[in-house]
This record gives sequence, C-alpha cells and structure tokens, in this order.
Amino acid sequence: VFDDNTHFSLFSPSITAAAQPVEEISKETVKELLKALIMEEKIKKKKTIVLRTKLIVRESSASQTTLQKLNKNNSP
Repeated sequence: VFDDNTHFSLFSPSITAAAQPVEEISKETVKELLKALIMEEKIKKKKTIVLRTKLIVRESSASQTTLQKLNKNNSP
C-alpha cells in the first residue's frame, strides 16, 4: 500500500505501507509548472524525478521479533 495513513496502525494486523514524500512531490510539481509558465514553453519531454519513500513495516508483513528489532534500530 502506498501513502501511509495513521489509521493503518489501528488495524489488526497493522498494515505495512510505503510513505510517499507528499510535500516534496508537491514542491517538485509546482517548480516544474512554474518553470514551464515563466519560460512560456510547452512541456515537450517527460521528466523523471526520483524521491525517497519510506517503508513503514507493521504486523501485516513482519513477525513480532522483526518488528521489535526494527523499532529498536529506529529508536533515537
């Protein structure tokens, strides 16, 4: 599942999801649109922009032992 949702942790088992960087996606989209508008150019080529996603591992795809290890490694 893409677009992690806080409600996913409430399900039983909780749902693993990929969190998309929505704010970064929005910024890149606006930047490209403004560039096209300011330069008054038609968008001729498809552009690929790669942004990092974060995998939120929950009970739906990991054992309790694995979850404990992941939580331990991600703790400050």
